[in-house]
Amino acid sequence: MTTKEKILEAALDQFNSHGFHKITIRHIASAMQISHGNLAYHFPNKAKILEELHKQLVDTIETEIRRTASGELSLTACFEMYLKIFEHLFKYRGITTDLPGLMRLSPATRDYYEKVAIGRKAIGHQLYRGFVQMGLLDASLLEGDRLELLILQQYIIGEFWLAHASILFPHDRQDDLINHYLRVFAALMLPYFTEKGKAQVVGFGF
Repeated sequence: MTTKEKILEAALDQFNSHGFHKITIRHIASAMQISHGNLAYHFPNKAKILEELHKQLVDTIETEIRRTASGELSLTACFEMYLKIFEHLFKYRGITTDLPGLMRLSPATRDYYEKVAIGRKAIGHQLYRGFVQMGLLDASLLEGDRLELLILQQYIIGEFWLAHASILFPHDRQDDLINHYLRVFAALMLPYFTEKGKAQVVGFGF
């Protein structure tokens, strides 16, 4: 592991424990038992660390999404993808719990987020239209702006469930939190499951 990777790992641990607002690069350097100057050589300020961590997270999620979209299409595979994404979000909870604050601190993070969101939305349309064609979701999903709204609602829950959990369930176990919010996220699809579709997600509690 390179020094840069060790810094990112230590920073994420500090952010997860205390929140990124309370942590400075001096705190991170102290936790690593290295000098402030050594850390600053790799990352001149906290915003640069946050940008890199956020990019790591987004790129990991994009890999999961594109792998699923390019593989054998099924609701089971899609729900397994959702589960992995929620696990990744929890792993980076020190920065994902306050995305608006992160983006105010780092405009570059906002720019990258907006760029990726466009492609993610397109893949969402591709996946759900494919599920309709396969008879897994009802064709009524494609009427009017229903698909657009479903994707937006799921996007909002996916991005901000950790903020909600940090207020109402700050001491709950990781698995319990992920399972609860994954069901909230997936419940938006319930009106559109066909019998064939329900059979593919029964293992997820539906």
